[in-house]
Amino acid sequence: MKQDVDCIHLVDSALSGGRITTEIIDNIDSFNADSLKVSGLRQDTFEYLVAQYGNRFRSIFFWKCPGVEDLTPLEDLSQIESIRFFWNTKAIRFWDMHKTPKLKSLEFSDFTRLRDLGDLSSAEGLEHLSFGNSPSGKTSIVSLIPIASLQSLVNLSLNPTKIDDGQVSPISLLPNLKFLNFSSRLFRFEQIAWLAARLPRQVECDYLRPFVSLRAGTLNDADVMILGKGKPFLNSSRDAQRIKRYVDEFERLVDLFRKNPAEPEPRK
Repeated sequence: MKQDVDCIHLVDSALSGGRITTEIIDNIDSFNADSLKVSGLRQDTFEYLVAQYGNRFRSIFFWKCPGVEDLTPLEDLSQIESIRFFWNTKAIRFWDMHKTPKLKSLEFSDFTRLRDLGDLSSAEGLEHLSFGNSPSGKTSIVSLIPIASLQSLVNLSLNPTKIDDGQVSPISLLPNLKFLNFSSRLFRFEQIAWLAARLPRQVECDYLRPFVSLRAGTLNDADVMILGKGKPFLNSSRDAQRIKRYVDEFERLVDLFRKNPAEPEPRK
């Protein structure tokens, strides 16, 4: 256990996150910081930490606490501003976020069972949301529809393996969005063009375009990745005409969707 600047670290070096006891948690009293990074919590120690010390912190990072099943104790943290999770294999829902009204930032990665984002719709003050996969690649969700309620959201990053209903349109309903990041294979080429037409031009995103350039040697001789599900990796010299056709088609679609604002997102 240590304190680094303004963050207390209760992190075990074990690959699994170890096992943090209540005795170790009580060492928090020896430190003074408003941020905490902790690993190795089970349900009982998670509840103990939140009840005894949670309201001391503005930010908590739950690092490798796979066995925590019920996250609703977090409803008692009315002053919390930032919560991060890395790796959880038990939880299937979040908590009533009306009860954490000061929450501005939420990040969760490698949640293998949490598929319904419905609880997010109550996070009315959320400004930063990031979720998806870590190396295990097992995060999938039902739908993005709940995020359409996040009218304060400024920064959105998503990288799940799959979105069951395949919809991209909820992203277009975020009026204050400024930064967007998503997996290059998460949506279809046509959906990316539709989203590019629907979002304000000032939204910063590397993937609202027909392709991205790759570093030489990344994938054999390919140095261009056409964006969208099932699209190819190409070589900018050998496949120049083919790349141009993708660019022309993307620009045609964006123009079409801008001229027809009622046009729904292409689904198939």
